[in-house]
Amino acid sequence: MCDSATTSEILKHFHLLCSVPHGSGNEKALSDRICEKLYELGLSPHQDNAGNIVCDIAGAEGAPITVLQAHLDMVCAVGDPSYRPSTDPIHPIQQDGWLCTAGESSLGADCGAGVAVMLWLASHEEFPHPPLRLIFTVKEEVGLLGASALDPSCMDNVAHFINLDGFAFDTAVVGSAGGVRITMSRPIETMPIPFGLTAYELTLSGLRGGHSGEDIDSGRGNAISLLGGALREYGANQKVFLSSIRCGTAANAIPAQASCVLVTDGNPTSQMQQFNARLALFYSKTDPDARFSVERCEMPETIYTEELSRAIIGLMTESVSCVFQYHEEFEDLVGDSANVGVLRAEGDKIIARSMIRFSTDFGEENLVGQHEFAAECNGFSFEIDNRYPAWPAQPDCPLLNLVRNSYRQATGQELNVSIRHVGLEPAIFYSYNPDVQFVNLGMTILDCHSPRERWAIDTIGPFSDMLRDMLAALAGA
Repeated sequence: MCDSATTSEILKHFHLLCSVPHGSGNEKALSDRICEKLYELGLSPHQDNAGNIVCDIAGAEGAPITVLQAHLDMVCAVGDPSYRPSTDPIHPIQQDGWLCTAGESSLGADCGAGVAVMLWLASHEEFPHPPLRLIFTVKEEVGLLGASALDPSCMDNVAHFINLDGFAFDTAVVGSAGGVRITMSRPIETMPIPFGLTAYELTLSGLRGGHSGEDIDSGRGNAISLLGGALREYGANQKVFLSSIRCGTAANAIPAQASCVLVTDGNPTSQMQQFNARLALFYSKTDPDARFSVERCEMPETIYTEELSRAIIGLMTESVSCVFQYHEEFEDLVGDSANVGVLRAEGDKIIARSMIRFSTDFGEENLVGQHEFAAECNGFSFEIDNRYPAWPAQPDCPLLNLVRNSYRQATGQELNVSIRHVGLEPAIFYSYNPDVQFVNLGMTILDCHSPRERWAIDTIGPFSDMLRDMLAALAGA
């Protein structure tokens, strides 16, 4: 039976993670701290040059190796402009049965919840289990890069693989989408400011944002597309020059905020009020707090050329951010989609980043082609940063039957089985050893990759019960 002590212990491990900033590319300090923790437990972790950790734990003699795996990095979605994700810790709070933040940042339960459970298991040698291999990876959120950098021998002699990056306690995942990350860029071209113009800061805020895979079919607004549409409509009758723009936080997060400095010969206030009325009409259910704000601001020293300003607006409105088609086998689930998640100045360039998720070659080719065409039409370069494969669905593997039985014992309910419209690391590990049985599990986590991210505390105990039961069964396999 689950108990409050188990939940408290797992949350204690999670608070350790929250104390060390660990956005993608900034995981080294956390990786070091986890190695220290494992050494304290008498284990011998191996940390590779990328920061991945592999740690073996002896188990029942004669049983095959079971891998437990989670990623260390998180998407640092910012809700409070004063929050600095590269240096500030996360401040989790408990509210109405959920673990969350006060809205200043994302929580990092994706995938800190899985990491915390793995540390809890490593602390309890008394639980019966097969030989375990704990794998902690880095840079999952930017294209499964940590898993791709691992030595494939980490999958030698492995029979079962449990990925702990799930978001729904009542669902086991047996397949996932492939992904393509795209960067579009164009050099910044500036000019002196013509006489008679005024500068305004435009901000679109209050959108819910979310995960570009899990939430892409939710109908939530994309801040980049919406701000681009407002600027395009306003610019139909007015001069439009931009001098700065900052939208979104990550390619795989639906952008919740977008802002720019607009230099113009008109006053956008009344038109932005009209846009607010449209937001209230079309996004009342998905984004009820969404609104544009307009403030006069200090005139910048230079502005982007009119050609560049309109090219940026064109890219904002023409880059695809939607569901392309639903899955052929799982008809209620998204098969192919795209999300433009970042648009901002970086150094001497305007950079846009998009994430394409696919289950079919047709969907991938079409969405990549549409982005390439939008970039070409607006004078932006186009580059595929990385691509990872889909994890082929495994709905009939014996490991899934064990999960079903353990879930039934822990909850008295029947388990759902699905695929996920996200990139999951089993896709990489499957390529290392396709004979392994894979499953993705997790606790209930909502609104990942956004400041509203929250973790259902009442799923921690039952999940730990289920996992402990599964490992005991595998020890006798």
